[in-house]
Amino acid sequence: EQALQRFRAAMDVSADLMFIVDRKSMLLVDVNETARKRLGYSREEILHFGPRELFTGASAGDISKEFDRVIAAIPQTFMERGFLRARDGHQLLVEVNRQGVIIAGQCYIVGIARDISERKKHEEDLAGSRSQLETALNDMQQLNREVSLQSSMNAELQACKTVEETFK
Repeated sequence: EQALQRFRAAMDVSADLMFIVDRKSMLLVDVNETARKRLGYSREEILHFGPRELFTGASAGDISKEFDRVIAAIPQTFMERGFLRARDGHQLLVEVNRQGVIIAGQCYIVGIARDISERKKHEEDLAGSRSQLETALNDMQQLNREVSLQSSMNAELQACKTVEETFK
């Protein structure tokens, strides 16, 4: 019992959202406090959900097939990105690692979802900054070509001895 309490405490302090789904009923049988709080549901509410109630764009058939694939590939872990739907309607962009486990002959899917919304925003900001830098670099290269051309023309003009040479 102490080991179970330690495990529950470790699970609940994780920054990641953790879910355990019963493959047979396709219902959540356990979640950590992080998942419950981040999604805004009570423990009682969330334990009556299946994955398609939380994952946006997921159909029951697709989830069932994916879970069968995960169970068949134990102990392999599968990763995907998707969106979790919170009670208030907002969506969290998450990276989910799933693995099948069999406990007392019963198949479960354990999912650990990491919120990557901030990381995605930083990636987009970085891509925007990179684009701005590339534009600035192209502008500077063009300016450098123009200055070089003007410098070359200036040298040619200074080498001219007559007005006719200047016009040529």
